[in-house]
Amino acid sequence: MVADRRRPEAPWDTAAVPDGDGASTDTAWDVFVSYTQTDQPWAEWVADVLESDGFQVLIQAWDFVPGVNWPALVQAGLVRSSRLLAVVSPAYLTSIGGSAEWQALWAADPAGQSRRLIPVRIAPCDPAALGLVGARGWIDLTGLSGPADDATARARVLDGVRAAQAGRVRPDGPFPLPVRDTGGDAPAVPGGVRYPGWSPAVWGLPQELPRNRRFTGRDAELTQLRDRLTRSGPATIVAEPPTSTDAVAGALSPGRRAQTVHGWGGVGKTELAVEYAYRFRSAYDVVWWIRGERPEVAAADLADLATRLGVGVVGDADEAVRAVVEALRTGQPYPRWLVVVVDNAGVPSDLYGLIAAAEHAAGGHLLVTSRNPTWADRTDTLALEVLPRADAVALLRSHLPAVDATDADQLAAILGDLPLAVEQAGAWLASTGMSVADYGTAVGSGVREVLARGVPDRYPAVVAATWNLAVDALGPDDPAVVELLHLCGFLGPEPIPLDIFPLLADLPGLVVPPRRSRWRDRRGAAAASGDGRPVAALAAVAATPVLFGEVVRRVHTAGLATVEPGSGTVTMHRLVQAVLRDHTPPAHRPVVHTTVCRLLSAALAGDIRGNPAVWPRWRQLLPHVLAVLDSQRASVPVGCAEAGWLGDRAATYLVEIGQLDGAIGLHEQALTDRLRVLGPDHPETLLSRGNLAGAYRTAG
Repeated sequence: MVADRRRPEAPWDTAAVPDGDGASTDTAWDVFVSYTQTDQPWAEWVADVLESDGFQVLIQAWDFVPGVNWPALVQAGLVRSSRLLAVVSPAYLTSIGGSAEWQALWAADPAGQSRRLIPVRIAPCDPAALGLVGARGWIDLTGLSGPADDATARARVLDGVRAAQAGRVRPDGPFPLPVRDTGGDAPAVPGGVRYPGWSPAVWGLPQELPRNRRFTGRDAELTQLRDRLTRSGPATIVAEPPTSTDAVAGALSPGRRAQTVHGWGGVGKTELAVEYAYRFRSAYDVVWWIRGERPEVAAADLADLATRLGVGVVGDADEAVRAVVEALRTGQPYPRWLVVVVDNAGVPSDLYGLIAAAEHAAGGHLLVTSRNPTWADRTDTLALEVLPRADAVALLRSHLPAVDATDADQLAAILGDLPLAVEQAGAWLASTGMSVADYGTAVGSGVREVLARGVPDRYPAVVAATWNLAVDALGPDDPAVVELLHLCGFLGPEPIPLDIFPLLADLPGLVVPPRRSRWRDRRGAAAASGDGRPVAALAAVAATPVLFGEVVRRVHTAGLATVEPGSGTVTMHRLVQAVLRDHTPPAHRPVVHTTVCRLLSAALAGDIRGNPAVWPRWRQLLPHVLAVLDSQRASVPVGCAEAGWLGDRAATYLVEIGQLDGAIGLHEQALTDRLRVLGPDHPETLLSRGNLAGAYRTAG
């Protein structure tokens, strides 16, 4: 074997593992493992099983280090390895690298007489794609998953390789009558690489972020991230971190062991983080997701992790954050962890001490994704670009299998290969039956219109034009759908609970002057806007589950939002929300904004002090409260009494959970809003003054 490797040892430390006398190509290996990057977790697990049993293994993930000529090493492996083991899946058989390696493996043992080539099938494969190899003996791991099957899978791998060595395996008799397997969890295997699919002890990805079944491409980026993290040591996944003063200070080295993914909005940073977490989850004891757009929300998510780890003090967010960061730094109670912080384009920061914790932890990983490229000052960075054309076409065709390749290529070019735009286009075309050519023409015209309005960046312009088309087509026939989109546009990008919308029926009427809608039907005729209320059509159906469900379904099938079954929420990308706010007529925006404020006020309890029973609902809706209170984000002045109430109550909630910095800022904003709307002597204005003074006193 080579003298220097990057094999991550439990708990995924980064020390090189000396093995053998040197890196000479004269080395002979017991097994050479071939795989495609998509199946790297399986290949590493198989390699670990074999090495734990004393076999010498050659595998790219561990043996391809700086200075190594990998093609030459592969050739040496093909010639000198006793066994050639291929981790076979549909992805392996269709990948360019996998196909080339597969052919070389086949050529090394075409007849199978020496039993050198051992396929390990991890997923069902079309026999026609396997050719003559379909008749060869397999090690079959299909259908095995998670800790319950770990022992079975290990036995199959080891028994299969040993059988290939011996040529025949006859167990010692006598042979008792088989006992039927009743299932049950297999014991955990200490150390080493855990079986792919093994869930961490603490899993913190939100329910509305399941693994994306249409995730396409990005194998190189995922491999690069994995290599960097396991080679350099601790790291965490952070996408757009909080911008407030960090609650925990720590000695911060230059940050070379943390990785930041940065790129345009809509380029797929969050999807990459989700795929990484799922693909490599078996390597971690803890995987936790932090929403980093707002410091208050990020701190609350860290406090929740403290509760899961059994550290910190309930009701004291600052202490909980300090305790959880220390637990991560020391690896107690779990040494292998991955923290994912997403959705913030703020300036680089210490992230409450997470970067320092990852630097010092034995098995902590940090990955940061941000729209801000200046994270290079603190971490290694990876610029995430738009999809390669072939992958953009593949993503489009995952929605439209029958689309002509040339048409798909042309549309991908119009959309700039931006994943978010391609995904929405595929969903829209699949649900409407519109031709690719017509869609491309409409979006191309929309891009010119958006650019003419002075939007400086190409990709947001493409996204805006794409969603303009979708919403324009919905407008005339589905006023309730458009009204739901308008309201969601003024909320946050976090999951929006659908159970708040039936409350619309009980809100006071918000009448605006009758107007002609800006939404146009396909003939260009203006459509009437209903009875003058901004949510009249939606309020009429929201309380009827079947009718409201159809409205939500239309939003989902148009590709404008994600509705995960069973979650009870709808999630929109921030760029989609920006387009929706832009589409709301300027004269209409204050009314829609006020409606959102009143809707949230109706959904939230005001008796917060000493009443932890209402805190979960406040935690769920806090990101949306903060979004509507951000007057610059909403593009309208805050001018309703409900906004002052929301700010005051949100600040009180933050005081109760120990986030005083955020609470004081909100109390100050609530007082400003009430002074403007209600005047200096109104009882609610005086109440805000008293609450602000109380927050100052609590903060010392």
